[in-house]
Formats: sequence, structure tokens, C-alpha cells
Amino acid sequence: MARPDKRARQAIASTTDLYRVHVPLPWIRDLFGDASATAPYAGSAHAVLRRRVASLDLAPELVERLADDGNRAVGLLLAKRHQDAPADLLLRVALDGAGYLESR
Repeated sequence: MARPDKRARQAIASTTDLYRVHVPLPWIRDLFGDASATAPYAGSAHAVLRRRVASLDLAPELVERLADDGNRAVGLLLAKRHQDAPADLLLRVALDGAGYLESR
């Protein structure tokens, strides 16, 4: 499957339910085999792509950038996968998981 152009990608509707499993399309799986290709997608408009980036081994500057993402699943994946995740992110994830945050 070929990668769609940028306009077509932005037109794709997607749900960002925290607990929904998203299986990446083949072009995404191929792309994320290359660590140097991940940085541009850390700022993607699609949370599914940002989630995928957050689940990979990342440079510290990408971890910092994604820590302020605002998407709960991105934060959860960062906290789970990265030992160098910022302390405030870890606190937000812990409080959110305990039900103390109102951002649901």
C-alpha cells in the first residue's frame, strides 16, 4: 500500500479513544522501522501517529516534546516506555490512572 499524500492523510477521520487498539497501516509500519523518520511525526495532527512515535525508542528531545502532547495515550506510552520521561508527565499519568484528574 502506497503512502497517501498529505491532504489525503489529513482528511482521514480517526478516533482517539484511549483504550482502542490501533493497528498501523503497512506504510506506517515500514516508516517507523527507521529511527530517523520518527521526528516529523511527533508533531502530526493525528494522535494515532503520535502514539506510534511515543511507543518507540526516542531521543530525549522528542520525549520532552511529546510529554506536553495532551493526548492521554501518548503520555501513557511515554511514561511506560521511557525512563527519562519528565517527572510532571509521570505524575499526570499516575493521577489520571487513579481517577484524580478531570481531563476525561
